[in-house]
Amino acid sequence: AEVGKDGIDGLAQALPACVVEGDVRRSVDLLTLVVPTRDAVRGKWRFEADALVSPEDQCSRILIAHPPPEEYGLELTAARRSGDDMLCLGLVAGGRQVILTIDQGSDRGASLAQIDGRPGHETETARPARVFTDSQPVRVLVLVRDSHIRAACGGRVLVDWRGDFSRLSINHIWAVPDENSLLLGSFQSSFQISGVRLVPLRAGD
Repeated sequence: AEVGKDGIDGLAQALPACVVEGDVRRSVDLLTLVVPTRDAVRGKWRFEADALVSPEDQCSRILIAHPPPEEYGLELTAARRSGDDMLCLGLVAGGRQVILTIDQGSDRGASLAQIDGRPGHETETARPARVFTDSQPVRVLVLVRDSHIRAACGGRVLVDWRGDFSRLSINHIWAVPDENSLLLGSFQSSFQISGVRLVPLRAGD
């Protein structure tokens, strides 16, 4: 079964409450696909029990070798373990990669990097939005569909951008071998990532 228009609209409306709406039978547990010794691009990523832990390196990143469909939702569950900088989620939109930054820098901002070659804090998506305030797990929901990228958590919208996906790119410091796949990253901070779930949506509704 596929998610229809009502389900897609419901997912969009549910973003501020961080509730994932969709066909769970078609969802993909992306963490089960990650092998740190194979997929890590920078830094020593590791599993502790069922959670993926990032190192405190600069621009540490790991590939999620599962190209997403054209339209999809993502649910990320993570907690800060150490450090005071950002967690990154590399998205694919219209065949282009882009980084969703969370808790970036001293202003704890969220943004999409890059748009028109500009870093996230210089784009229209940048906004102060501290997410990881303590060591408790936090859920972030992301929706990619029809020239629209939206992310929210705990009743707050982190990013809400509409535009031509051809404007999107990533800085080479976050590059991974497969430009069609998702990625996770962190900067001088360690995060415990306990869940990354992909919900395919049906395009064209």
